Amino acid sequence: MDLRSFILIFWGGILVSCNPVRTELPVLQKAEQVMSLHPDSAQSLLEGIQNPEELPKKEYATWCLLITQAHDKNFVEHTTDSFINIAFDYFEKQNDAKHYAASLFYKGRILQDWKSEDEAIAYFVKALDVAKHTSDAGLLFLVSSYLGSLYVYRSLPEQALCSYQDAYRYAIQSKDSSCISYACSYLGRAYSLQTDWEQALSWYEKAAQIAEESNEWEAKRVALEEKMGVYIAAGLLDELSGIIGEIQKMQKKKNGDHKEFSLLLGGAYYYLDEYESAASHLRQALQSDNLYTLRDACQCLYYLYEEQEQYKEAVNYNNMYLAYFDSIQKMEKMQIIIEAERKYNHEKVLRENLQLASAKDRIVKIGLLVLVFLLCMILLIIFINQNRLKKRNLKILQLKSELSENERSIKESDKEIADLSVQLLEQQKECSSLEKRIQALNRSNKQNELQKENLSEQLKMRTKVLDRLEKKHQQLQDTGKQLKDANRSLRRQMRGIQLNDSSVVSSEENRRIETIPVLVRMQNKKSPLQAMEWRELFIVMDSMYENFVQRLRETYPNLTEDDLRLCCLIKLRHTDEEITQFLSIAEDSLIKRKQRLRHRLDKDKKWAKRELEAWIYSI
Repeated sequence: MDLRSFILIFWGGILVSCNPVRTELPVLQKAEQVMSLHPDSAQSLLEGIQNPEELPKKEYATWCLLITQAHDKNFVEHTTDSFINIAFDYFEKQNDAKHYAASLFYKGRILQDWKSEDEAIAYFVKALDVAKHTSDAGLLFLVSSYLGSLYVYRSLPEQALCSYQDAYRYAIQSKDSSCISYACSYLGRAYSLQTDWEQALSWYEKAAQIAEESNEWEAKRVALEEKMGVYIAAGLLDELSGIIGEIQKMQKKKNGDHKEFSLLLGGAYYYLDEYESAASHLRQALQSDNLYTLRDACQCLYYLYEEQEQYKEAVNYNNMYLAYFDSIQKMEKMQIIIEAERKYNHEKVLRENLQLASAKDRIVKIGLLVLVFLLCMILLIIFINQNRLKKRNLKILQLKSELSENERSIKESDKEIADLSVQLLEQQKECSSLEKRIQALNRSNKQNELQKENLSEQLKMRTKVLDRLEKKHQQLQDTGKQLKDANRSLRRQMRGIQLNDSSVVSSEENRRIETIPVLVRMQNKKSPLQAMEWRELFIVMDSMYENFVQRLRETYPNLTEDDLRLCCLIKLRHTDEEITQFLSIAEDSLIKRKQRLRHRLDKDKKWAKRELEAWIYSI
């Protein structure tokens, strides 16, 4: 494996490990599904999650949004905005318009409850812009209706009417009867603000009718209550009897004694000057747990008894009114104190978060520096090992070159020795012939003495030449012996180097194998290879070992396809048992194939045991 491939694989692994895939918790999905109809059940599900802050970022942000939504729908007082801030910060950075719009809306709701109307309006406007990119008509209705209510509170009739008209349009799109009824009541409220009593009453009639048809009693109560207020403001007191009849009818259908209905009925009878009925219903309203209901009932009873000149009763109810008023004032002051404390805690949390973020940045930077240092060390080790491997390979090549040169010198010396041996034999034959001639001449007459001396001289000369040849022959034999000893030493050095490098080669090959699919399959599953896998293996062998298969084909064209497959498996250092599994043959067949392979490589050579494997490893 080259350096660039290693770096790509290393960083790829880091990126994969840093980006695990997660799915949203089923309990969050269920809570979101039941939130609209059963917010109390949704709140119970959400509060049942242990240590939600340990959830993944997306799931924790969703939990924070849903718990805020559940508190709002269950009329739980918002004492902190930390949860909605977490959801807001997360979804602001994501491509999730629905959850981002919801985060903006509930952030505005909290600010509205904390009497920060200007900030709440800004969040509602932004939530409306974001929600328009979604298909959630219910969310659009909520944002528009709450925005209209803030405009009503600020006495901005035109803006309130526009927002309530948008809310009505979105309610129609949602096909929710409750939303449509409330939207009609909101439009009646907007027209009341403009003193357009006819339009206001028309919309309240429509709201009550839709609520009646869909059994939405709370929506109908709101419509009737505001409708009664329009009758009183418009001076249409004769119409209040109709309102009273509808409220009493609704009370019978609800099968309960609702204190809010009692307050409405008491007020209606009061304006109709039916004081006894008014007093009866107002006293029923005094059994309510709502401070505002109690305050309004006492105030109405005070006015009622004052007009009847029953001052003792009037004073008693006035004192009760003042007591409830003081309680409400104290409660609102407490809310102001809580708000101040909340702001202080919020700023404290912001400072702590800033400190945590700074510490986290330092940790991340240190981690990155450590990671870069480790990467540099790994690269340095790889570089050093590769250089060491190159040097050893170069030394092996040099030793092989020296070995080849020495073998060539040995062959030349052997040839020269053979030539000298032939010459020596010829000289010995000539000496023998001369000795015979000398003996013959000795038996000859004295006349041939001169010829005998000449022959003796020649014999001496031949003897000297023969001595020189024998000395040179002995020198060549000594030289050949030294070269053979040097070759044996070189072979031992090569075997030592190959043994020392076995771990490096094995490690290098293992890293290569781990990145090549066909070699990974061969490692994991010892089964016969298909034709396509053999072709892929030949390509991999050429890539890994400098055209290994191609060189074999060019150098030994008589090798068959089975011979090449056997060479590849031996080169990969598979055992005989694994080779029989890949080739789907018996052990006897494998032995015969190796014999045929040796014969095709060099038919005249006598191969030693394991010499074939060593030869394949070296090429």
